[in-house]
Amino acid sequence: MIAELLATPVDPKRERNTTIDSVILKGASAEVTQHYEASWVKIDARGSPHHVHLIAHSHDRWKRHERFWLLEATATDAMRVEVDGRIVVDRPQAPEPIT
Repeated sequence: MIAELLATPVDPKRERNTTIDSVILKGASAEVTQHYEASWVKIDARGSPHHVHLIAHSHDRWKRHERFWLLEATATDAMRVEVDGRIVVDRPQAPEPIT
C-alpha cells in the first residue's frame, strides 16, 4: 500500500503538514514524536477523482555528531488512509521502542 501511495503522481494542490508533538533531549540524543497529515486528489483509470487523506504518527531517534544532528532511526506508530471518506488502511498500534 505504501509503495502504491508513493507512486502516485504529486498533485500540485496537495496539502501536507508535519507537526512535531514532542522532543525529549537526553545528552547527545533526542527522541522526537510527530504526525504527518496530507490530502490530495487521485484520478483513477476511468478519469474519476478520488479524495485521499493520510494521517501517520511516528517517532524518530536523533544523535548529535559534532555540529550536526543525524537521524539514527525512525518508526511509524500508526497510519490511517481514507479514500472518499472511506477508511482503506487503519493501522493503530502502540509505539514500539526503536532499537
